[in-house]
Amino acid sequence: MRKTNLEGRTIAPSQLKEMDRAIGHQLRQYRQLRGLSQGVLGRAIGVSFQQIQKYENGTNRITAARLFLLSRALGLDSQDLLAGLPNDPRGIVGPAPLEPLPKASELETIRILRRLPAPVPALIRRLARSIVEHQADLAAAGGAGPDGRPDRR
Repeated sequence: MRKTNLEGRTIAPSQLKEMDRAIGHQLRQYRQLRGLSQGVLGRAIGVSFQQIQKYENGTNRITAARLFLLSRALGLDSQDLLAGLPNDPRGIVGPAPLEPLPKASELETIRILRRLPAPVPALIRRLARSIVEHQADLAAAGGAGPDGRPDRR
């Protein structure tokens, strides 16, 4: 069954499925960033962890009411969960390329940074940015080996 958007263009079911997956991907990322299990989030909005799992996989479509409840439970605006859905040039909404989920160590780093007093996370971020820029400068100058360390040839 094909759906029609406001401009009279048809949207294939596969495009709708891609949109469901993109929204589910956003949901999973925000849930993990908050350090919540599927069960905890499900209880917060009155559904089972299996239902959250289906939302995250794009198996089940999220209704507007559930989207609102999910965003509130995660401390977000509803638009945050729709962030991966830009308009494409044909006027049909389609998902942006999905970024890989953060690794467990990256999520742990975020949780640790959130517990530090106010000036410290900004200082750590500035230091990390400086290191990344320095590595990029070394690589551009041909002075870094494959491991990122200065090449000692």
